[in-house]
Amino acid sequence: FPMPGGFDRGKNRMQQWILPDSPHPPASGRYHLFLNYSCGWSGQALLARSLKGLTEVVSISHTLQCPVRPNGWPILQPDPTGNGFTTACEVYNSNNPDYGTKQLTVPILFDKESKKVVSNDPAHILLMLNEAFGDAGNSLDLYPVDKRQEIEEVNSILYPGLNDGVYRCGFAQEDEHYLLAFEGLQAALRFMDQALLRQKFLCGDQLTLADVRAFPHLIRFDLIYRQLMLRASPPPPSLPDAVREYVRRLYEYPEVKVTCDPHLALVGYFAQLGRLRGLTKTIAEDDEMYEQYKYEWLPSKRELELKRKSEGLPEKAEHHLPA
Repeated sequence: FPMPGGFDRGKNRMQQWILPDSPHPPASGRYHLFLNYSCGWSGQALLARSLKGLTEVVSISHTLQCPVRPNGWPILQPDPTGNGFTTACEVYNSNNPDYGTKQLTVPILFDKESKKVVSNDPAHILLMLNEAFGDAGNSLDLYPVDKRQEIEEVNSILYPGLNDGVYRCGFAQEDEHYLLAFEGLQAALRFMDQALLRQKFLCGDQLTLADVRAFPHLIRFDLIYRQLMLRASPPPPSLPDAVREYVRRLYEYPEVKVTCDPHLALVGYFAQLGRLRGLTKTIAEDDEMYEQYKYEWLPSKRELELKRKSEGLPEKAEHHLPA
């Protein structure tokens, strides 16, 4: 990839860094993440922030679960940055009023003091969350020097095979492109299965960025991707047993569980992509699908509604979709 009829994600357009003596120096309370519960890439940022103990250091706010053309993701109101942003487009154009609507993805790492976007690159955001804030977070190192080569080797398989692979399957226009992406997905699942049969995490006995990158996409796999992104033939795989058990174990960490709302993720995916696949569903149908396909250890819809309420978010899924 890319090839004609294939899916090309493209390069992230905002790639600056939080660094000492830079326009974006490290500081507690200065930075904000715009994200949502649907997006797996947002899930990575939420997870790194939580695992690193940065919930009081980097603030967050949620968008609605479905972007609206031409201005992208609507932002739940009020905007806590104090800028009155209502859409992702307005956040991006704070850097350059001529930016327009070129790329309006989440997550967005925003500097509240300079009123500029720092980065919309999920991989870079994870590195900054791990390294930029020093003692403001905890001592967990998700990207230790002695593991970096192994982490990137794992990523070289999981990014094209799983993270991006499900989209390459879902958006493939030709059979050959779908089969190529499907083979990559199967290879990624086999790799994880073999690794997790012999070790606790993807890079041994230590939680690393490899796990942060994988988990949000794995917890969506059987519930969402398998239903929405994969074709009936060849028969779509489920997560292997060792991988499913790994997802369950990770989910039981309080720092992980708090970052997940699989019901809202399902609602958001079908609102965004269901219409493209002829699979548009009502909220009631989404609810039925959630109960049908969720793992037995995932919370009920009602439990997740109460979680949203405790987070100051709208309780009902329909209030997370554009009118």
